[in-house]
Amino acid sequence: MVEDKDGWGKSRDPLFQLSLKPTPRSQSQSVLYAHKQRQETRLSITGAEPRLQSGLDMDPLSSFLRSSPSLEDVDSKSIEISREVARMQDEIRLLAEYKNTRLIGVSKIPAELLLITFEFLVLDPISPARKGIWKPYTDILSATQTCHSWRQTALDSPRIWSFIYGSAPLPLVRLFLERAKSAPLYFWTPYGRLRGVNVLTVLEHLGHVKEIALEVPCQAEWLQRITSTPAPQLNTLSLKNNQFHSESSASFELPPNMASTGPFPSLRRLSLDGYIWKADASCLRSLHSLHLQFPRIPGLQSELPEAVAFFASLDNLPLLTSLSLSGALSPPKSTPLLSISLPHLTKLAVIDHDLSIPGMAAYIDMPRIEEMELFSGGSTDSYTAAPILSAIYSKLLTPAELSSELTLEIGGSPTARIALRKKDALELPPYLALTVSGTEDLETELAVVTLLPHALRPSLLIFASEVEEHDNDPWIIPQRNLLRRLVDVTEVRVDFLIDLLLILRDTPPQPGPMSLPSIKKVVVRLSPKDLAPMFKALLKARKAVNAAIETCVLHDCNLSPSSIDELKGLIPRLEVHRTHAEGT
Repeated sequence: MVEDKDGWGKSRDPLFQLSLKPTPRSQSQSVLYAHKQRQETRLSITGAEPRLQSGLDMDPLSSFLRSSPSLEDVDSKSIEISREVARMQDEIRLLAEYKNTRLIGVSKIPAELLLITFEFLVLDPISPARKGIWKPYTDILSATQTCHSWRQTALDSPRIWSFIYGSAPLPLVRLFLERAKSAPLYFWTPYGRLRGVNVLTVLEHLGHVKEIALEVPCQAEWLQRITSTPAPQLNTLSLKNNQFHSESSASFELPPNMASTGPFPSLRRLSLDGYIWKADASCLRSLHSLHLQFPRIPGLQSELPEAVAFFASLDNLPLLTSLSLSGALSPPKSTPLLSISLPHLTKLAVIDHDLSIPGMAAYIDMPRIEEMELFSGGSTDSYTAAPILSAIYSKLLTPAELSSELTLEIGGSPTARIALRKKDALELPPYLALTVSGTEDLETELAVVTLLPHALRPSLLIFASEVEEHDNDPWIIPQRNLLRRLVDVTEVRVDFLIDLLLILRDTPPQPGPMSLPSIKKVVVRLSPKDLAPMFKALLKARKAVNAAIETCVLHDCNLSPSSIDELKGLIPRLEVHRTHAEGT
């Protein structure tokens, strides 16, 4: 098309140009003339010879028009031609179907493999690699248009259409809900994208919903619909709220008339992030996994459920295997006097600012526990920490089954982490990982170790400090008091050589008390050149008091060859790994 000065297009198509030629005045002759001109143009374009028989134009339509047909005749002829066109279109469709189902290779893929492929295409947008670039259903809708057999396979499988994305256009959501029929529904909002109207549309089908995962704050209406409408198939419920206010926040609670009957008879996994728990867990009898997380907001701490009451509601949940709590509870108002039984619990994680909340683990009977993470982020003095630590340690397996390691971080907020592993599963996560933040005197960190059964005193110490200069260590006295008590440690691992020097500097000129008196092996990740003289001097001092280091592993070592040669004379077994630039 080209545009004239008025903006209207002028076609270069010969058929269009013919319509601009003058035509005879007779209407029937005009139509016949135009038809004849089009026929001649087509012949000139295709190079075909006109069909002649006995000198007559045998084109049926030309013959029909020459006969001066009446209005009724034209209508009848139009109907006849329309039927012929419809018949030919049916034949074209049959040919296309034959080609797609018999001749094209992709149409021969087994239906089982196609369904796996389709499901992958539906689920692929959840992949983090596609974050920010995907549009819901683009891939699956394109795939179903490949050929007739692919489309029919997809239409015959309701499960393919049962995955509903909250950010999809509403017409697509309705289409998928219709094609899913009675299949269990999965409603997700990857990356926090959501159209509110989609939530209400899906919740109309709550009786068929198997999984809900909303990474956006729930409106009060949505939350009320979810918790008050029977959802017999709901297996997984995950709600994430990232909007908080110091004066109020969303709560998760069950209506009184639902708590006794159980609103979610099939619910196995429940995860609430940013919602205050106000429900009775005892009615969730099918629950396998419970995760509650809430940020530390001072104005809302009083609204959190009290720890003792919450744990009491969990008593005898028959199927609970995983429990994770992070900032979700308020401290117990008094010393707990209860014993909770969770017979199938295998994984427990309690993270809180107040040590008394992770300390609730001491009151749970967990015969099948495999992994415990107890973490306290708030500073706790040794007087408060000691009884809690003793109660936790009293629930441990027999020492003969466990090995231990200690991590000490000395800095702005000193912490101690004790990790106990089963000796027959050292490659697995710790059986117990207990982290406690203490005070400047490091007495709480010491209690973490000394209150352990003697057979579990750690032989491995992972040590770190925030000290950058050898003569600038504000922790020198409390650190010395702590490290001198760790007489069972035989191996030390540090990131920076200066951290090892902070330990070794407590070496007396004659045999006597010293930090880590039993160490035989040290592992250092970074070894700068400027600390080599001090390192060699301290190694000589340890050797002089019969406390020599026997094995040393230096990673990313920058020490000079001459310094390394001197170290070999001080350490019987020296393993050096050069920096990447210098080789190994």
